Amino acid sequence: MPRTPSSGGAAQGGGGASSSSSGTGAGGSVEAGIISRSSASVLESETHVAVAPNGFVCATWISEQPGGSSANGYRFSTDDGATWHPVAQLASPSPEVASDPVLAVDQQNNFWITWVGYQYDSGGQPFDVHVSVAEAPAGTTTFGAPREVTSNAGGTESYDKPWITVTNKNTVLVTYAVTSSGALRLARGASGGQSFTTTTIV
Repeated sequence: MPRTPSSGGAAQGGGGASSSSSGTGAGGSVEAGIISRSSASVLESETHVAVAPNGFVCATWISEQPGGSSANGYRFSTDDGATWHPVAQLASPSPEVASDPVLAVDQQNNFWITWVGYQYDSGGQPFDVHVSVAEAPAGTTTFGAPREVTSNAGGTESYDKPWITVTNKNTVLVTYAVTSSGALRLARGASGGQSFTTTTIV
């Protein structure tokens, strides 16, 4: 579910959270299996991990920040998780926050990330919800600019928890719930995820 300011506030005093980076740069070690202990967030949750055949690994999470904002935190390893590059963040297009990141890898070792972005009102309720994707090309450790998956004209629909996979023919597939109507949709990315066509499947 999209995070709200109330969940961000509760996170600051919550116990048991892996609040973000033990390594300090490329080749940084990982303390007792902790991928992130960064001051960039007050809580990190809903972690997802993907591994490419070339030994690259990416971990991502909701990076919750003071005041209720959030971004996609992520960290790459280029040696099967033995060492890790610095913690990075991928934001939604302003003024939206980012939540629920999920990863996939294609046959060319490109990493893909999808997530839900939204604004929230004074009561903490999300609105202007969108689903986006971004790509980290093979051999790199940084995600590029977000690409829109949904077309939420007028902001009348609400979405939750997108999931992503890439077919053997390199078609990017993103599914997501339309919580405002109870539907489940599939967005199919053509031209390497440059544009998407959407089908309601449930």
